[in-house]
Amino acid sequence: MENKMETERIKFDYSLLKQKMIENRYNITTLSRDLSIGRITLGYKLNSDTYFTQNQICKICDLLGIEYREIPNYFFREPV
Repeated sequence: MENKMETERIKFDYSLLKQKMIENRYNITTLSRDLSIGRITLGYKLNSDTYFTQNQICKICDLLGIEYREIPNYFFREPV
């Protein structure tokens, strides 16, 4: 009998990030274009199916006016 270690993907709450997108008149299509990634890829990231890279996080902060010290609030909030 094999002992397989299952790893669970950590899910994050991106609701503040989505609100910030709306405040700055961004949607998935326009933000993905400015990040140079596919719209579907961005959708996966916003649904916690894949993770944002450090470069993507920094670029999003620059585009949406998020201060770097606020990154944990926008990108690493765990759902309650």
